[in-house]
Amino acid sequence: MADSGNQATPACRRPLTAWQEERITHRTVRARDKHALAGMKRWKILRDYRRVADTLAGTG
Repeated sequence: MADSGNQATPACRRPLTAWQEERITHRTVRARDKHALAGMKRWKILRDYRRVADTLAGTG
């Protein structure tokens, strides 16, 4: 059962403005990027390759 005084219910929300929608979209994309980078660092993908881009292929 929901509390009738709960401000988080959809019926009580005001529509978001354009800049608020853009902000939410930006935060969502940024969070995905941060999680992807954290996963790569966790698996040592980026941690071992903090060198010049030419050496990434292992031909340096």
